[in-house]
Amino acid sequence: MKPLANSPRLLPYLAGMSIVLALCLYGAGGVVIAYIRAAWICIGVVGLALFTRSARMNLAPRMSRLLLWAWLVLLLYAGLQSVPLSRDIVSAVSPHAAAIQDAVSQISRESYLFSISLLRSATIEHVARLVGYFIVFLIARELSWRADQDQWKAVVPLLLAAAAEALLGVTQYALSSGARPATGTYVNRNHFAGLLEMTFPFAAVYCYTTMLQRNAARCVWWCSLTSLLGIGVLCSLSRMASVIVFGSCILIAVLLVRPRRIAIPAVIAATVAVFWVFVPTELLRRFSDVARAGELTNDLRVRLWSDTLRLVSDYAVAGTGLGTYAAVVPRYRTVELDQNVFFAHNDYLQVAAELGLVGLLPIVCLVACVLYPIAKTIVRGTGAQFALATACLTSILTILVHSVADFNLYIPANAIVLSWIAGVAVMLPWTPGDRIDPPSHVVMPHATWMPPWHAGDEHVLKSHSSSIVYHQKE
Repeated sequence: MKPLANSPRLLPYLAGMSIVLALCLYGAGGVVIAYIRAAWICIGVVGLALFTRSARMNLAPRMSRLLLWAWLVLLLYAGLQSVPLSRDIVSAVSPHAAAIQDAVSQISRESYLFSISLLRSATIEHVARLVGYFIVFLIARELSWRADQDQWKAVVPLLLAAAAEALLGVTQYALSSGARPATGTYVNRNHFAGLLEMTFPFAAVYCYTTMLQRNAARCVWWCSLTSLLGIGVLCSLSRMASVIVFGSCILIAVLLVRPRRIAIPAVIAATVAVFWVFVPTELLRRFSDVARAGELTNDLRVRLWSDTLRLVSDYAVAGTGLGTYAAVVPRYRTVELDQNVFFAHNDYLQVAAELGLVGLLPIVCLVACVLYPIAKTIVRGTGAQFALATACLTSILTILVHSVADFNLYIPANAIVLSWIAGVAVMLPWTPGDRIDPPSHVVMPHATWMPPWHAGDEHVLKSHSSSIVYHQKE
């Protein structure tokens, strides 16, 4: 990875996005309204500066139509949920919503504006968040394009932010002598762990590449960073995150390390040994609690999922409105009756309840459009792009799996990080020939790391060394 100083065009924008991350993290992961609003302003400023100060020929190629339409349909539908409609339309697409709003209008005895959303203010707020995530996606995509063949630069702010959070979390755990889990600046340990598990694959993959390059200084640095992130996850005492990080190590080994028959058992043994040395006693106790007979079926989270499924069945087509789960679920809730429940602790169920089948379709399309270039790069890519594709795939899969038992994607900081990684991922199949603008000067690319199984492919190495990268001045 070349120093950031070699790419002055990237530095101002990477610095601006680093400020966005800092604001979100300092504001308890974006939960504090004042900080998340400041972060949205910074995102707007960075996006405006990036896209208005750049010549059109310097911008990244147009994204695929399917990806663009998936984003637009999702934003438009979520916004449409809060738009006043006639009662007949609302009754046709969501009879339960119409019946509830009928009752409200009779009680208020005033003219009532019907809409698909049962709480328009919450839906408008969450649509604004979606717009922010879309801008982050566009910015990350553009920065990844400008980084040329050194796309690792685009994720450096994520790694720095995660390192700071992990260091804070480990310190919290050490100072409390294990009495409290590591949470960093977050309110919830699972969301703290969600940030670390998304960035852990990037540190682990680059750590492996430095080992192959036999660069001792970089190897020590990246091994230390990888260890810090892993220990941070363990200190969070999050069972799900600990299992996910273990699985991340295995997936990275399967994709990168050769020969598999030797490498994979060795990686598994080493990972188990490291986890056994560093795993806190309290985390082992939490795993033993899950193993008890009947513990899982009696878990409040599982019972809440059952309540949410009944909510989903009543609003299956159009949903209740983005961000309205907390307002609607009390009618269906059978657990934690003495407390407010704001989230379903399962992002998929909550999104299904709020957006319905109509809203789920563009989300599925978005995920497919992001995973496709990653899979394409893993199958056909070589060099640093292959390593970055492995990290992106592992990172996205970790948060998708964790979302089964938590609500990480409803935490703005983690949603921003995921949008950032997705923006980098969709630019993975980049090749020098993709640039069609006339060059102002020509620069030969730096040496690219090659995976072990391509070490003997002379024609691949030759094609990499003879390729030309065009750089266009702003």
